[in-house]
Amino acid sequence: MIPAKSVQLDATLAALADPVRRQVVDLLSARPHQAGELARALKVAPPAMSRHLRALKAAALVEETHPQFDARVRIYSLRTEPMVHLIHWLEATERLWSEQLLAFKSPGEGRVTSKVYVALRVKASPERAFAAFVEHIGQWWRPNGLFQTTPRAPGLLAFEPEKGGRLTETLANGKVFEIGRILTWDPPNSLTFSWQQASFPPDLKTEVEVRFELVGDETRVSVEHRGFDQVPSDNAARHGFPNRALQMRLAEWWQTLLGSLRDHTS
Repeated sequence: MIPAKSVQLDATLAALADPVRRQVVDLLSARPHQAGELARALKVAPPAMSRHLRALKAAALVEETHPQFDARVRIYSLRTEPMVHLIHWLEATERLWSEQLLAFKSPGEGRVTSKVYVALRVKASPERAFAAFVEHIGQWWRPNGLFQTTPRAPGLLAFEPEKGGRLTETLANGKVFEIGRILTWDPPNSLTFSWQQASFPPDLKTEVEVRFELVGDETRVSVEHRGFDQVPSDNAARHGFPNRALQMRLAEWWQTLLGSLRDHTS
């Protein structure tokens, strides 16, 4: 079932896609107006304004009232709740992308690098977020066909929680593949582990560094995945992608994974 707030947000965005309706909202944010006032202010024909107001009412963005002295007069005013939901969503989206758009830039230089950086916040303490990442990885992990870690159907991932411990994937038939090893172990602040896909050359490993930083009553979980530029241009792990496109796909996948981790900890 789709959450009510999500349905309201979709309706709000659809209604505000029209520039005239956005202007109506701007005018109503100052004070209530009659339909005729809005039509004159925006130089819109009354029938067209009526259609715009019906659309805004259907999206629950405006409400219609009648003064006691004349029930035929219609006064339109802005409903604040849907706009508050929209503002919160925009703030969360800006925060998410301001962190994730760092993925392809080195600090202070603004140039493309060989590392992918993705971050988001979870409503949990660093201790709880770290434990969920390590101990429950098999529950929130979402396989991706572009980044297969075994040559067969996906299995269940698990960490051996200590420095030098393995990251493994166990298939349905019981066969265990080693994906990497924990290189640094500093709970609940960070861990780094090596990462090797099924189609990598035998001597090639990339590195994943995960950090858990307290921000207010939330924890920012950040992932920096380094070394995909080392994958040979003709290697199957590239799927024909150049560096930038491959990194973008990798960043999108880590974004999905962290979103799954966030849902798991909520």
